Amino acid sequence: MPSDPWPHDMVIAVNDGDHLLLPLLFINEAWQLRATRIPSLNPPPDVGGSHRPDTATVDEWRLRWRDAWGQAVAAAGVKPEPPADAESAKAWFRDWVGQMPKPFTQVWGDAGFDRDAYNAWVSALRPPDRHHRPLDEQPERRALPALIGAWQRGLRTVVTLPFARHWSAQGGPHHLLIAEMTREDTDRYSTRLELFGTMPPGNAPAAPRR
Repeated sequence: MPSDPWPHDMVIAVNDGDHLLLPLLFINEAWQLRATRIPSLNPPPDVGGSHRPDTATVDEWRLRWRDAWGQAVAAAGVKPEPPADAESAKAWFRDWVGQMPKPFTQVWGDAGFDRDAYNAWVSALRPPDRHHRPLDEQPERRALPALIGAWQRGLRTVVTLPFARHWSAQGGPHHLLIAEMTREDTDRYSTRLELFGTMPPGNAPAAPRR
């Protein structure tokens, strides 16, 4: 489409359901870990029967959560390209999967994690009509000039998080973490995209609040 301002070779992935980050946000809320720099959630989850297990102290759970958060933030970026050869790609995929961090509940168990309550909360984050809007009304289209600049500086993936206030962090050289409400605000989203790649990236770790 010659009249389309979107660069023909620009591909931006938008991840609104990260399988590592969302459980950690739910656990932070349900177990009252109060990780710093993590805003309250929107919508706030009904945590059901979730509770912090007494198999470790609250400080130990906070440290475990913080480490898992850092790993999950790093893993949320764009996936590397596998080799073109089919056999090599199979071996590459096995190695890549083996290096990916496991969900928090796989490492530390399901005790204290009400999966039904978690699934209900995730469903509330994804109304059926969330993708049913005209192309020109998509946040990336509305912020296109800033998005093009960020893409030229390395952006490949936008990871949205259900925070109740404006928030963003560059998770690595190729991905941006951003509150869904900030992504929906064209001016704020454009401003954040304009900053992408202009400063050394961090992995947006959350230190435990003592």
